[in-house]
Amino acid sequence: MTIVAHVTITRPREKSEYSDMTHTRLLLRRLSTIGVASVLVAGAGVSVAANVDAAVPNGIVRTTGSQLNVRQAPNTTSAILRQIKNKASVALDCSMTGISVTSPSGVKTKLWYRTTKGGYVSDAFLRTGSNGSITKTCISETGRAWGKASNLNSGASGNCTWGAYEYFRKRTGVYPLIHGNAKDGAASAEGNGWTVVLPAQANSIVVFQPGVYHANSKYGHMAWVTGVEHRSDGVYINIVEMNWRGLGMWSTRTVKDIRGMSYILAPR
Repeated sequence: MTIVAHVTITRPREKSEYSDMTHTRLLLRRLSTIGVASVLVAGAGVSVAANVDAAVPNGIVRTTGSQLNVRQAPNTTSAILRQIKNKASVALDCSMTGISVTSPSGVKTKLWYRTTKGGYVSDAFLRTGSNGSITKTCISETGRAWGKASNLNSGASGNCTWGAYEYFRKRTGVYPLIHGNAKDGAASAEGNGWTVVLPAQANSIVVFQPGVYHANSKYGHMAWVTGVEHRSDGVYINIVEMNWRGLGMWSTRTVKDIRGMSYILAPR
C-alpha cells in the first residue's frame, strides 16, 4: 500500500501542537482504508490528498517445501508457465472450478485461481483465510464464463457426448460438468456455470435437439464446432463429431445454423 500525502497545518489560537498532529494522524489512518481521497478539514486547517492502491486478494503459497506450479489451465497436466516459491505471496485475480487437487493436509478441492500475472494455481496450495473463493468468478477474455469442471469425461465412451467433451478438454484443459443425454447438454451446462448461446460460435459444443439434421429422436446429438462461415444464405458451422457414422467413429461435416441448435462456449 502506497500513500502520497501533502499536509499543511495552520495552528489556530488556543490549540496545542499535540491536538493538531493527533488529528492529522487519525485522518491519515482513516484515509488508508480507502482508495483515493482529498479532504479539507477547515477547523484544524489541514489539507490532505492521498492515493492508496486498492487491495488485491492474496494467497500465501503453502506446499511441502517445493515451488508451486502456475499452470496454463486449471488442471495438473497443462503446461507450467512459471513457479512460485513456498511461503511467497501471490496476487489473485479471479476463481473458477477446475480439476480436483489434494492439499498437503489431505483436503480435496476443485477451487482454482487465476493470478494477476496470468496462469492458474490450485487453492489446495494456498493459505487465503477462507475455505471458499476470496475473489470474483473468472470470465475469459472473450466473455466466456468458466463453469464447474469434472475430472472425468461424463459422456458414454464412443458416443457423441464423449467426443464433444474430449474436444472441450483439449481446448480448455478440463472436462465440463454436464449431465444427461446430448439434448440436455445445453441446460445442464448453463446450470453449472458455462456460457450457452444461440448464435453459432467457434470453439464450442453444438447441441442438436432431437430430429435436427436427423439427430437421434430420443437423445439428440452433440459435436465440436471448429469454425463458422458467414454465407449469403446464412451462417454455417464446421464440425467434428463422434458416432454420427458409427459408434466410436470420428467424422466431419458442414451444416447451416438453424432453429434447434445451441452452443456451449469453451472459455479459452
